[in-house]
Amino acid sequence: GLFDTDFTQEDVLKKIKMCISLCAPGPHAFLVILELGRFTQEEKDTVKMIQDTFGEDAQRYTMVLFTHGDQLKNQTIEGFISESSDLQALIHKCQSRYHVFNNEIKDPKQTYLLLDKIE
Repeated sequence: GLFDTDFTQEDVLKKIKMCISLCAPGPHAFLVILELGRFTQEEKDTVKMIQDTFGEDAQRYTMVLFTHGDQLKNQTIEGFISESSDLQALIHKCQSRYHVFNNEIKDPKQTYLLLDKIE
């Protein structure tokens, strides 16, 4: 994650801003990747950092990718999201843009479907 590096947060932000400046006219999408389970403080801080760095407009370009969707078993992703007010708020801010990867399936179709949603 963004906070799991050997760099200071300030250095990470500088590098991110430099990368964004190189991809004119700007980023096409922000993908927030969350492993199914608890929505951790580090993940919440990452979302806040994106908003603080790129402004409220960043939410229009943000999508949540849940990994380990295979752990849902008989539960839907909507049911999982409904169990956490923090996740509900994040999904609402992202205008209900989210996708789920099943880590037990190695089908490239999952990636194609994600890319279709991003576009």
